[in-house]
Amino acid sequence: ILAAFDYLAQALSDKDGDVRVVAAKGLGILNDSRGIELLIATLRDPDDAVKEAAAEALGDLGDSRAIPELSILAEGTGFKADVAWQAVLKIQKRVQDH
Repeated sequence: ILAAFDYLAQALSDKDGDVRVVAAKGLGILNDSRGIELLIATLRDPDDAVKEAAAEALGDLGDSRAIPELSILAEGTGFKADVAWQAVLKIQKRVQDH
């Protein structure tokens, strides 16, 4: 798992947006808390698809540290705002359930 995490973390800075999308999704699937800060930073990626993938992954990880940055993204418009809002709701539900 260490090698996968390192590979995905490095791929978040790839020049190809599609690679960054896959990396963000992969970090969510790994369910490794080391990915939280990386994914939060990825919410500022210039590519909307990358932001959406990061937001979805953060929602799946359920760590409340992501809520402030997701909330900023959720204040916008369009699909990425909807994805960010859904991630916030998912995290809040997970926090309440524990």
